[in-house]
Amino acid sequence: MSCYSWLPPATDSSIDGRDNEMRIAVTERFFDDFLGLAPGLARKCRELIRQLQRTEAASITTQAIPGWRLHKLRNSPFRSLSVDMNYRMLVKLEGDVLFIHRVVKHDLADSEHVNRNDAATPLFTIGDSKLQWEELADALQALGLPEDHFKPLRSVHTEDDFVDVLQTLPKPWADTALSLFELSSVRISRAKYRLLQDDAELLRVLQGETSTWELYLHPSQQHIVNLPWWHRAAITGSAGTGKTVCAWYRTQAVAALGKKVGFVAPNKNVLALSKSRLATLLENCATPVYYLVPSSAHELAELAKTVDHIIVDEAQEISPQWFRTLTPITETKPLGITIFYDINQLRGSIPPNDRRLYKERCDRWNSTLTGALKCIQLTLSVNYRNSREIALHYLGLLETALLEPLHCEVPIFEAGAVVQVEVKNHSDLESVVCDIVRKMLKEFGEEEIAIICVVARESETILDALRKVGIPCYSAIGKGSGVFVSTPEIARGHEKKAIIVVGPKDSLSGKNYGNAIRSYIALSRARDRLVVIATS
Repeated sequence: MSCYSWLPPATDSSIDGRDNEMRIAVTERFFDDFLGLAPGLARKCRELIRQLQRTEAASITTQAIPGWRLHKLRNSPFRSLSVDMNYRMLVKLEGDVLFIHRVVKHDLADSEHVNRNDAATPLFTIGDSKLQWEELADALQALGLPEDHFKPLRSVHTEDDFVDVLQTLPKPWADTALSLFELSSVRISRAKYRLLQDDAELLRVLQGETSTWELYLHPSQQHIVNLPWWHRAAITGSAGTGKTVCAWYRTQAVAALGKKVGFVAPNKNVLALSKSRLATLLENCATPVYYLVPSSAHELAELAKTVDHIIVDEAQEISPQWFRTLTPITETKPLGITIFYDINQLRGSIPPNDRRLYKERCDRWNSTLTGALKCIQLTLSVNYRNSREIALHYLGLLETALLEPLHCEVPIFEAGAVVQVEVKNHSDLESVVCDIVRKMLKEFGEEEIAIICVVARESETILDALRKVGIPCYSAIGKGSGVFVSTPEIARGHEKKAIIVVGPKDSLSGKNYGNAIRSYIALSRARDRLVVIATS
């Protein structure tokens, strides 16, 4: 977990003469400890870190403040630093960086299993960047703060100056300014790809243009693309395994044989994306491809009578009874069928936590594929659409709440840590989102970023906020440019390099099947960078 907003950033050390301030790095274990502290103790912890930031690394052991009771632990790589009479931080100094590993009770700090292990990787560093006060003034001006209030912010040079100006602002604006100030310490580091296996082609695609990545087919899927056109196959796979991309190349391969193909999707949003990508793949193909969003079983059956092969994407969204109407047609003519689906994205009017009804629907669906249609079942297992950090985040969060186990191998590339931020006051959400988008735009293009709102009404609020600060954005697929703002239902199949997921804390968990499915869809859309903003 990487929740940063609790600690304001260090000020510009060149302003007040502190050129040798110590840099601080914290680990995930420290955050786990910190979040379990009582409010008063957490405040002391924050104050102690601020004091450490203002201390020169060279003098911490020789001129430490007496109240810290700083001493080296015997047979341990750590030093112990007192927070109060009952709690201690375990820290390790390397050069001018102080690594904070744990904050624990005194007796636990003496335990070998706690104070001997220093292998934890720092999540991020604190104090190695300078707050741009001018940027803060610009952001508040763009959000609508009147000139007589934001103008004094342009003369701010230190935290003390900032506190003085805050006292002159109306409370709602002071709260917004403080949120932006605290979020200035959120780090969204640049994606640095590391492949977990030797694959020069994948690395080339990861580092190349987005358009190339969007049409990249992993070699492990080629056998499905090359199946005989008359085969009937049901292809299942968890998020990130490239089912939709495989469906596009399967369409291209069958059409190249001169066979008419019917491409089926459950709704117009899913179909719009596929039509756009297939327009590129089928540019030199003379064989017609028919597209359909069926509104009835009859329409699906009529398509089957017209074409030689039907390909269905996101098939779990279509009633299994409709597929049964294809059975009589398969008895009168050769009809190839390739169905791509993910049971864990199965949605419908089923009450949350009603596992029995979900299981009944899954059983009906599977019996249709293997019984009525006699499809062979194949599984895509290589996750090559999400970075390892992103996949492990949603796997760990949702693996016990979804209908079926998530079948996928460990993703085959790394890019960077998942960032989590909690917004305690919902009124701050707009400014928080705008600030994080600005940070992302330093690395990603507007078209490479999407914001997915678990609660649909928040998407309109965020669209308005982005437009106010001059960030291009849109919500209708194919009707706009800039940052894509949507919901899980519409964002299905739309992967982006960087995704911001916004939703109530409870909805971004596996507490019930409905919420788990929406979270699963949203969190798995990101390739390189995922930021999760939870509202209280």
